[in-house]
Amino acid sequence: MEKKNMPQGDPLVSIRCLVYNHEPYLRQCLDGFVMQQTTFPFEAIVHDDASTDGSAAIIREYAEKYPDIIKPIYETENQYSKHDGSLARNIDAAMHPDSKYIALCEGDDYWTDPKKLQKQVEIMEADETVGLVHTAARVYIQQTGTFKEKSWGQPIDSFEDELIANRPVTLTTCFRKELFFDAKDFFRTHKHSKVWKMGDYPLWLYLSYHAKTSFIEKQTGVYRILEHSASHSTDVQKLADFEISAFDVRVFFAEHFHHEHLLKRLATNLVYKLQDLSIKHDKRVDYDIVSLYREYGLENYQKLLFKHYILKNCFLRTLYLKYLSF
Repeated sequence: MEKKNMPQGDPLVSIRCLVYNHEPYLRQCLDGFVMQQTTFPFEAIVHDDASTDGSAAIIREYAEKYPDIIKPIYETENQYSKHDGSLARNIDAAMHPDSKYIALCEGDDYWTDPKKLQKQVEIMEADETVGLVHTAARVYIQQTGTFKEKSWGQPIDSFEDELIANRPVTLTTCFRKELFFDAKDFFRTHKHSKVWKMGDYPLWLYLSYHAKTSFIEKQTGVYRILEHSASHSTDVQKLADFEISAFDVRVFFAEHFHHEHLLKRLATNLVYKLQDLSIKHDKRVDYDIVSLYREYGLENYQKLLFKHYILKNCFLRTLYLKYLSF
């Protein structure tokens, strides 16, 4: 893979790439960076978080071959496990101070469109009110070696729309660096009491509230589903905890940005999602539906409560799956 005619000057875009034990997939990811065809320079901050496989060696190879693009960070101690913000701080410090935009892609995902960055930057350069550009993506299931037929990613119609459902696919995003650091300042100032299990969803909510967003329908990359990722775990309760954490994010933003009128709907949607998980996996999912009702006043509470107790009981759940539908 050769990147030719790299424009000279300070990078306009900083790609942030997190790597941890991604050796089997990493070349695809890095190839997606170096193949980008742009009229501007860009950099890829590739952060290896003390991988125990051959990831660091692959990064060194690409950094030597594409020194104008690949800017490596090699950790000797895993930063993510510290949960003290050191991982983000190290990447923040490595980005060129004069870059204007940020793109994201983790080491197990990859880009397929060589014009991805060019298209996204052109949109934001033409309209200063656009703060985020994202695209559709393909979904690859690593365990089966197959692609899903349906494309992933939808446009954000409004902040309220993003509050109801998370639309962007992280690996497809490109956004204004200034807004990114504004968001970080906001989260530091308005500390939330719970640890959120998703790092990007709060950012999309912040950006969609403070700026316009733009969606490109073409698929520009591939999201790889790995068996034990947080949002695709085989442990049903972990999936439920992920949904509950997403709900906590939504409540935080609804309260801070004056959308309290949506709280009842958000809580009701959460219960539906948790019940769907129980039905899909034929397993009990633990959550406190009574507390949710008392705090938010769930819509269709009696129906949800009746269904909740059926799904908690193994025998009744079996009968429900076999005979009932409501």
